[in-house]
Amino acid sequence: MPSNDDLESPSPVEVEEDLESILITLGIFAIISVVVYYWILAPIFALGDAAQQPNDGRHNQQTAQGQGRQRRQNQTPRRQNQNQVQMNVIKSSEVLSMLAASRKCPSHVSSASSSRTGIGGSALLVDGMIPFRHGHAALYEQSNFDTETITKNRRDRARLLTRIFALASTNSGSASAAASSSNGNFSLSSTSPPSRGSTLVVSIPHYDVECDKLRRILFLLATYYNLLVIINFPPNNGTSTNENNNDKDNTNISEVIEKLRGSSSDNPLPEKVLPSHRILASQSVTGRIAVVRQLARVEFILDFDADMKQELNRFGFQVYIYGKELQDLKKQHQSSSSSSTKLSLSKNISLLGESLLP
Repeated sequence: MPSNDDLESPSPVEVEEDLESILITLGIFAIISVVVYYWILAPIFALGDAAQQPNDGRHNQQTAQGQGRQRRQNQTPRRQNQNQVQMNVIKSSEVLSMLAASRKCPSHVSSASSSRTGIGGSALLVDGMIPFRHGHAALYEQSNFDTETITKNRRDRARLLTRIFALASTNSGSASAAASSSNGNFSLSSTSPPSRGSTLVVSIPHYDVECDKLRRILFLLATYYNLLVIINFPPNNGTSTNENNNDKDNTNISEVIEKLRGSSSDNPLPEKVLPSHRILASQSVTGRIAVVRQLARVEFILDFDADMKQELNRFGFQVYIYGKELQDLKKQHQSSSSSSTKLSLSKNISLLGESLLP
């Protein structure tokens, strides 16, 4: 076991040597650190700062560009709104000019009602039609005839309506024939005629248009009621399939309407009494039924085909069938070998005329 003599404390000289070696080591380390910083680390930091500055510039530039785009985007809706307002102003002026042109008074409206027609007469419409009281026909007799003629027309109209009502007893009886219709039409059993200005529909064959009696009947009805006339033409059997044939058909219809008006006859049917747009053409019972069903209110229909009564009674319409006993005779006249005889008979005989003004 060592003794206390073996554990002697270091001498002062040894301590000084140890301190000197430590200080030398620290000095060398400091010198190496300074060399490393100035010769290695400082250039690296300088390069990093140089690289950072351009990046900051690009970032700032991008930020400025983004802000510019945002301002432009904010301005774009404003420009669009301004452009839209300008377009709306232009469209409004075009609409106003179009509306002004559309306010033209329909030709069959009387001058007393022309100041409040609206667009295309829309302000005057009732159930899709311009009422009788606003048309030229309502005042035609007072403007063109003396009191004696007006009185005669009134008597003839009363007799005409009486004969129309009498057709109900000659038509085939049915349960609906004596009952009032669901759309407000008067009963067949009633002796009271429709009120002035009511809507009537009269169908006639195309070969009857030159009859003076027919023209007289239509005149009496058209000067007291809203009258629609349907002229029935024979089916074309599919021959009118091209434009030339259609033009020919339109020409034939115009010629028939001119004959119906009878400008040179003793009983003309002028435009003011029966406007052209209320003279329609059809080639079948189905077509005439379609026309009638488009009307909101019809007091009665005069037709020469029994199928019209059968079909329209189901929908509450009052249909009077005329000329059943004369149709065969008329067909014989139309097929006569003598053209002069056929022309004479066609002018003087019509199913409606012979039925109501014998």
